[in-house]
Amino acid sequence: MKNSEDFHESLSPSLQKLEDFRLSQIQANKNALWYYVLPAIIAVGCIPVYWKINPVMAFLLFIIAVTIAVQISFNETGKALERYSLVYFKNIFPLVLKAFCSKVSFSVNNKIPKKTFLFSGLFPSAEVFNGKHLFKGTDDNGYKFRFSNLEVLYKTSIDQSDTLFKGWFFEIDTPHPFETTVKIFPSKSISSNNPLDFLSSDENPIVDLSHFSSVFNKDFTVFSNSANMTEFLLTPDLIDSIYSIEKKWKTKPSCSFIDNKIFVAIPSEHNLFFSDINDVLIQKYFSELLYQDLLLCFGIIEDFGNGIKVKPEENSITDNSAHNLIIKE
Repeated sequence: MKNSEDFHESLSPSLQKLEDFRLSQIQANKNALWYYVLPAIIAVGCIPVYWKINPVMAFLLFIIAVTIAVQISFNETGKALERYSLVYFKNIFPLVLKAFCSKVSFSVNNKIPKKTFLFSGLFPSAEVFNGKHLFKGTDDNGYKFRFSNLEVLYKTSIDQSDTLFKGWFFEIDTPHPFETTVKIFPSKSISSNNPLDFLSSDENPIVDLSHFSSVFNKDFTVFSNSANMTEFLLTPDLIDSIYSIEKKWKTKPSCSFIDNKIFVAIPSEHNLFFSDINDVLIQKYFSELLYQDLLLCFGIIEDFGNGIKVKPEENSITDNSAHNLIIKE
């Protein structure tokens, strides 16, 4: 993983290609608009003549002409942005990702599988499952991972749906299986995206961690069938990682630890890795924004990889007092 200066230098040739394409799309859009909007402008210019003959028809003509001009303008701008986005994510962004980390692959139209999303145990269902931008790879510590942007809906009635989850979903493989299943939810989300009846029907009961960390116990609700293993798993580093996500993303994550996998769901409206077509790409600030977006996502894998313990030492969990770690309140 390169630093920001090396990232910017290695990325410059790729961004120059995209900048040239961006400018060509803007110019093509302007040329197209003249062909479509010019008749509307002429029609508006003839309004004074029509007004003398029939004011009502002249007014209607004015409304129609302006409406057509505005509609065409939006349509053509949208098409230009769509073409620009397609070229960017298919041809340029893989080069951006390679400049950041060589052990990662990217697919613009693929996503985390639905069965993986449900296996995490963080959500009860997924009637409508949409997503894009699948990242797969291995970090410097040897942890395999994949993550993507998802939008998942659930049915509130026969003909109506509501958002269950919208944001980034991560799957991280660890070298060894966990001794127990642990699920961590923001306490305030229990009554919304994760209905209490869904959670309470789980075989893993709520774990009271008030003696362990009163702040964490208040902010998050933890489900597990082993209080000892849960306290072993929640090291100070791991708790710091969870709060670090909250600080960086401005939202609390949901996490689960099942078999040898870590699942992290982060609600987010962030439009990561992309910019408006009017932004100048060859300026350093754009590569810096890309770098920060990549750090935001890949930092989660690094934080959890450094903070996790998957297997306690022999006889290390026989005494509950050994788990009353001092956590900064």
